[in-house]
Order: sequence, then structure tokens, then C-alpha cells
Amino acid sequence: MQPGLMGTPVLTVPLSVWQKMFSYVHACPVEVNGFGYVTRRGLLDFELDDVFILEQTATAASVDVSELTIANHMTDMMMRGEDTGRMRFQWHSHVRMSAYFSGTDTSNIDRYPGDWMLSLVANKYGQFEARLDVFAPFRLWAPLEVRVIAPLEDEMARRAKAEISQKVRMPGYFRDKPVRADSVPAMIVLDGEILREDDSEG
Repeated sequence: MQPGLMGTPVLTVPLSVWQKMFSYVHACPVEVNGFGYVTRRGLLDFELDDVFILEQTATAASVDVSELTIANHMTDMMMRGEDTGRMRFQWHSHVRMSAYFSGTDTSNIDRYPGDWMLSLVANKYGQFEARLDVFAPFRLWAPLEVRVIAPLEDEMARRAKAEISQKVRMPGYFRDKPVRADSVPAMIVLDGEILREDDSEG
């Protein structure tokens, strides 16, 4: 099935959540499957709030989380008063193989019971591929752009500002332009090799 004409959906991920997901990928010597909680900010604008794993059976080429395990987790969410509709993100590792959606992956996506979901495949090299699937009112999918928020550290920002004042001459420039409240500074898009092969033991 070809992607539909719906623009480019974007998933924003806090750096800590991104690091948590890849920590699972690197800690597991075989495939590992996980989920995540998503907040939808707009029609094509999503934010990944957290990722986690459940009990599963995994091999070098497959991973299985039982429907009962997922149902029990969602029951626990309801008991805590949490919105189960936020569990819209599914991710898994291909270990050292290419990060792409295989036929098995897309078949699993097709069995999702909701009206939309986000999916991501990653590997130990830091490569990944992500997509948005919509099941109702029409069945379509589109590649998902992933943006990882890397916030500035206060002390580093303070030192940089002091060094800018000391070393950068700005003739005719009288004041710093304010950053709009709705803009997000220091945002990077990770789309390539984040980690080298020799950075991982698994």
C-alpha cells in the first residue's frame, strides 16, 4: 500500500525518551519490542511522552508480546485512571540488521485495533525508520519525520553567552531578538548513524 497524500507527519521526542529507547535496543542482544505514550498536538503533530517494555519472548529474528500481557497493562492503566488511548506508539529492534519495516512488521501493524498508530524500527547502529498508519475512516500510511528535542543546558548556555559577548563583534546590532514562546530552540532531527558499530557490545 502506497502512502496517502496527507503531508508529512512529525513526531517530537524529548532527548531523554530517545536515549531510553535506544538503551533498551543496546542492552538486548536479540530483538526487543516496546511501546510508548503519545500526545497528539495536531492532525500531523505528535509528541512521544515515554517508552517502556513489557514481558516478551524474543529471538535474533523475532519478538512476541502476548495479547494478554498488553491487555493486563492497559487494565493497570485504567486502574490508575490513565488514558489507554495514549498508548499509540510501538517500536522494536532489528538488532544489527537494517532498520526497515519488513512484511512481518507491516502485517502486525495491520492487526492494530485502533484508528491510528505510530511505529518505529531501530537497530544497534542508531539507524531507524518510522511511520504513521491510519485505519479509519480511510486506510493509509505515511513516513514519519522524527525530531529529537535537545534542550540547552543552563550552565553551557551561560558560558556561551559570556564568550559571545567577549569574542564576537556585532556592529550596528543593538539587542538580541526575543525567541517566540511557541518556537522550540535547539531542536535537531536525527536521521542517520548515531552510534558506531564498535560502540555496542550486543
